[in-house]
Amino acid sequence: MGKKTISIISIMILIGIGLYWGLHTPTAHTMTITLTNSGFEPKSINIKHGDTVRFVSDTNRQFWPASDSHPSHGIFPDFDPKRPLEPHEHWEFTFNEPGSWNYHDHLSSTFIGTINVYSEFGQSTFECLDRNSNSLQAHCWLEEFKQMYTKNGFDGVFSLFKTYQSNDPFFSRNCHDIMHTLGNFAYEEYVQTGNVFDQPETSYCAFGFYHGFIERMIVETNDLTESSAYCRRLRTNGDFASDQIAADAEGACVHGFGHAIFDSLDGTLWGDSKAMSNAGLQVCENVFDGDFYESECGTGIWNALANAYSSGNYNLHYTKNQLPFDVCLDIRDIYKPGCYVEMVTQFSSWNGNTDEESFEIIRDKVEPIAKEKVYFAFVADAVQWRLPYDYKIIASYAHWCPREAFASCQYGIHYGILKLTSPFTNQIESQKVCAEYQDTTEKKICHETILNKL
Repeated sequence: MGKKTISIISIMILIGIGLYWGLHTPTAHTMTITLTNSGFEPKSINIKHGDTVRFVSDTNRQFWPASDSHPSHGIFPDFDPKRPLEPHEHWEFTFNEPGSWNYHDHLSSTFIGTINVYSEFGQSTFECLDRNSNSLQAHCWLEEFKQMYTKNGFDGVFSLFKTYQSNDPFFSRNCHDIMHTLGNFAYEEYVQTGNVFDQPETSYCAFGFYHGFIERMIVETNDLTESSAYCRRLRTNGDFASDQIAADAEGACVHGFGHAIFDSLDGTLWGDSKAMSNAGLQVCENVFDGDFYESECGTGIWNALANAYSSGNYNLHYTKNQLPFDVCLDIRDIYKPGCYVEMVTQFSSWNGNTDEESFEIIRDKVEPIAKEKVYFAFVADAVQWRLPYDYKIIASYAHWCPREAFASCQYGIHYGILKLTSPFTNQIESQKVCAEYQDTTEKKICHETILNKL
């Protein structure tokens, strides 16, 4: 196995070097954006790290192109000429920070535009995303990270990841899947070094990194003992910032374990959701001891089952308006919350349910032992995928939460924020949501949730 993996890495490195020197020779360019009487033209452009944008005007009035937000220009303060420009003047700015930068005319703030800046390796990523414009595919970013790995190892990969994570909302929305893919890729280095990946960045985006890592390990080795031992090492040997983060990393790893188990079940079980889930849970119980490990492994089983239903894999298919919750009934109580969470949230999305319909399903169809967890998960999913990242809108979404489950819904809101950010910035973002509540009880619950849960 080791020789095979080394060979794969060698090929990847050679490809990365060839792509870098063959396709990404650093050449700076200058693009022009013109302010017209109807706004900026073009309104959105894509450039490379190090390229320059020249702003000119086709009007007879002063103009002032600058970074959002208006009027402070605080998101990217260097992107600002600091004064109005005369109609005949031009102003140039060189973009050395990758990200998606929105801007406006300070003197007429309804005129807006966007400049997407890709890293020195980013052109192939842009081309990939352009071909898949309806949804981000994590593999579009992988080639870019591979090339950075060739140049600067995983330190460089995580540094580039943080840059995109901080600056590009589109990237943030999909960062869990991207981290999943990076974890899969990181397994190749683990084979050579045996090192535990415990950099702070592995905790970003709800620990998707360990989901992908452990799935790859199980596929490559078929050694459940080694794989489960790696998950435990994260808590005991990792160098994380806190015991809570280490525990969360371990839980995410065990979740990935369950996911991989489900996706490797015997084909004779396909089409029978109960038989498949029971077989997967049996493996979880054979490998792990204790409710924490078994339930976390079970969440991976349920997540994979719901994914299979949504995509039609393994001869499993949702039926329009038919609730697929029978699989959650005759199982141990420790598994019920995870089962309902995955089946309700994914079915609601697949079925195109409104929020009102979804909350009605949770209220009327979910067993009491699982209700609060499902409220939490559904709201977290909304924050991550369906709502604009606006503090007022996120706070107002809590009106769907029943009073008896308001604390769980708050936890879901803040967990959704965590999945878009990191354990090191999410509390700051969550405080901004809490500030939007007018009701003192709701505001108190919001703050207590941040302190006690996150």
